[in-house]
Amino acid sequence: GLLFSNYASLALGSDGLVYMAWTDYAPDHGPTHVYFKLSTDHGETWPLAADQIDHNPGARGVVEDPPQIATDNNGNVYIGWAEPSRDGKRITILLNRSHDDGATWQDQDQIISGSSSFWAKFHGSAHWILNLLLEFGTF
Repeated sequence: GLLFSNYASLALGSDGLVYMAWTDYAPDHGPTHVYFKLSTDHGETWPLAADQIDHNPGARGVVEDPPQIATDNNGNVYIGWAEPSRDGKRITILLNRSHDDGATWQDQDQIISGSSSFWAKFHGSAHWILNLLLEFGTF
């Protein structure tokens, strides 16, 4: 079926690496997924294939906030996004990480569940994933 891509987030790494995360969703209200690509030449070219990095089968599949991406100089890449709970009263923050510049990802998403006010603490930041990592540490 037809997919729409949106909410791209970029991070710059060393040696010309550019990391990108975004969401794809189906107009027939299928689940939204979070994807990742890596460019190794300053963003001049990108691979055709993308890695789906969200693996949470219990989530609603609706991304509440665009994915955010962060990296460090040690090859760690972190992607975070938020989904509403099934009852709509809580926000679930999901995180995934790679320790090898995005070559491999965790098999399970790290889940941090919180109230809407908890989420608002991070949501106001342009790069909320960095604030989240500072508060909870790396995972």
